[in-house]
Amino acid sequence: MKITQSQVIPQTITIQKTDTVKQRTSAQEQLDSYTPANRQELWGYSVNEVKKFVPNTFTHPNWNLIPTKGMETPSQEQLVAQIQDLARNIPDKKTGTKEEWDIFWAKKIQLRVQYTSLVSPDRKALHAAALKVAKKVEEEQPKHTRPLTLVDYLITDDLDLTLDPETRKMMHNASITPIHRTGGGYDYEINYGGQVVMRSINGSWGYEATPAELARQNEFERIFEAAQVG
Repeated sequence: MKITQSQVIPQTITIQKTDTVKQRTSAQEQLDSYTPANRQELWGYSVNEVKKFVPNTFTHPNWNLIPTKGMETPSQEQLVAQIQDLARNIPDKKTGTKEEWDIFWAKKIQLRVQYTSLVSPDRKALHAAALKVAKKVEEEQPKHTRPLTLVDYLITDDLDLTLDPETRKMMHNASITPIHRTGGGYDYEINYGGQVVMRSINGSWGYEATPAELARQNEFERIFEAAQVG
């Protein structure tokens, strides 16, 4: 998997790229390759010992708010019907209560994520593999980092990663880029098919929509708005 637009899941707001990130990316291309040190594998330690080397600095992604291939969803027909029903039952702007609006927005976000997921990459698998690399990177504390191809790195490092043919093909098109935090530690960008699909910021994971997902989200809004007019 290779690591590098992004949506934070606050929930599900696009993360804008900053000049700092661009500068880091440019600088990384000139850095030396990172080779893991030949010492005892992190994976041989107990849970308590691992915590001494690798602080738990990552939040667990909320997969209800991050579109990913294979997530449980209603059928296309059911999704469209639910989107239309929601659009026809928006709380009244003057009399709607906070609770009613909270329920409305939560349902709309949920439906949009489900509708989008039908064209999403398998972010769950990409994230799981990236975390294995991230733990190794933080244990090694490299001075220079570069995008790490996930499948090559995980296999050559003899980590326990059983890949079916479809997942193996996906990992060959994915990478993870460690980025030094100013205050210490690392954040990570997961790149798949030539673009960033997930990114951590201060340990919190968000996602960036692919072109196919953006098209799907626009389609969602058209269905929603058409139902309102109707």
